[in-house]
Amino acid sequence: MPRILLQFICAITFYLLANLGQVKAQSYQNEWIKYGLTYFKFKISQDGLYRIDQPTLARLGLSQVPVAQFSLWRNGIEIPLYTSTQTGLLSTDGYLEFWGESNDGVADQVLYNSPDHQLNGRWSLFTDSATYFLTADPSVAHPRLLPVANVIPPGSIPVPYFIHTQDIFFKERINEGLAVVAGSYIYSSAFDPGEGWTSSDLYNSQVRSLDYRNLQPALSGNIPTPKIKLNIAGNAPNNRVVVVKANNLELRNQSVQQFSTARWEMDVPVSQLSNGELQITVSPQQAVSSDRIVIALATLQYARRFHFGGQQQFQFSLPASSTGQYLEIEGVQLSGAPPLLLDLTNGQRYQTILTTQGKVAVYLQPGSQARKLVLVAAASASMVTTLATRNFIDYSQPSLQGDYLIISHPALERTTSGVPVLEQYRDFRTTVAGGSYRAQLYFIDQLEDQFAYGIKRHPSAVRNFIHWTRRQYSFPIKAVLLLGKGVLYTAE
Repeated sequence: MPRILLQFICAITFYLLANLGQVKAQSYQNEWIKYGLTYFKFKISQDGLYRIDQPTLARLGLSQVPVAQFSLWRNGIEIPLYTSTQTGLLSTDGYLEFWGESNDGVADQVLYNSPDHQLNGRWSLFTDSATYFLTADPSVAHPRLLPVANVIPPGSIPVPYFIHTQDIFFKERINEGLAVVAGSYIYSSAFDPGEGWTSSDLYNSQVRSLDYRNLQPALSGNIPTPKIKLNIAGNAPNNRVVVVKANNLELRNQSVQQFSTARWEMDVPVSQLSNGELQITVSPQQAVSSDRIVIALATLQYARRFHFGGQQQFQFSLPASSTGQYLEIEGVQLSGAPPLLLDLTNGQRYQTILTTQGKVAVYLQPGSQARKLVLVAAASASMVTTLATRNFIDYSQPSLQGDYLIISHPALERTTSGVPVLEQYRDFRTTVAGGSYRAQLYFIDQLEDQFAYGIKRHPSAVRNFIHWTRRQYSFPIKAVLLLGKGVLYTAE
């Protein structure tokens, strides 16, 4: 083993014993990749409307790609694109347009032993930036946001309300979940119940107020009962009672034991929303003054009028409908022109119109599925101008398979005597003195993109890759060596 290697390697070796159980059938998160295609990678950290214009595509060498071939992916799902022309090539003022979303905690859920252990799925434990991959694929048809004529039949009656969810997702601290108290709090390396983004600690008898404002509720007619969903976790080795109130009306008075979690759903009388606001209070009650809990999320679900509270963009949903639906929307911040309405479920893009009363009007075509909708101003679109080329390495090729997997970072690829030291160590492991392994070297940036949807520092990159190699490689994996710096995932 080269001596210089010891100067910068922090190594963790673990052996995958032959008697381990077979890996269950699962997604390895690389199923969406077509090896041989060139992908262009970029990141988005805020929800919004985005465009990639023709000059940017031309710089990438994509100016001669027919618009029908463009394909955009995020988290293994193809994202519907709107193209400024539906056929042929983009003109010099043309563009690709899509609704982009920041990273969330959905991809983290697989890290827990049970999905219920994750109390807050809105925020990622690793990064707010979602990774997108653009490519040109002529082999199949791709989902599109197609322009739909906004023709309002005479006498159309507006839909009176929709079921809206207004969420409070806490991101004040990362709660470490279940602890064993042995002089100090000791936490396991697993992702335990209650681990994740939460509120700060709420101590005994303290009251945390959760304020919902600008609700624009529907208060009359055959409307469903509003509901509050609350996810909390104990954060000390005590039993306590947690009291939940809505505008001083008690909704729940229930025990939460030690480090256990609770997912509560409570009805709220519609009268409590009559002034357009709602205050939910949460308070733990216990004799031990140092006792504490944390709140992960609180969601209010209620019937809302089509009034969007002065926002420039607004996400909402509607149930499936076998007939068209006419919407008249108030309280929209206009940017000089009527906004767009995107039906992300059915791949439709509507140009709304303004009524004489200044309302935004649109007539939706029938849809067989519940619709995910976004009202957004076209003028608010952000430009994506920086994309990095990514050519994925097909590790299933026989020449890249091994039984001793070395996973490291390109930053450690230093050289000594003209030879990269990581390759020297790999070569050493193939010798008799090194164990006569079929040693192979893999870099984490490729694994993150291929096996963790490009989510930086996500543990799935290594775990999915190892599981995948055990299924794909033609001989058993004997060892995996991680070369790098070990850090807590909470570290910046």
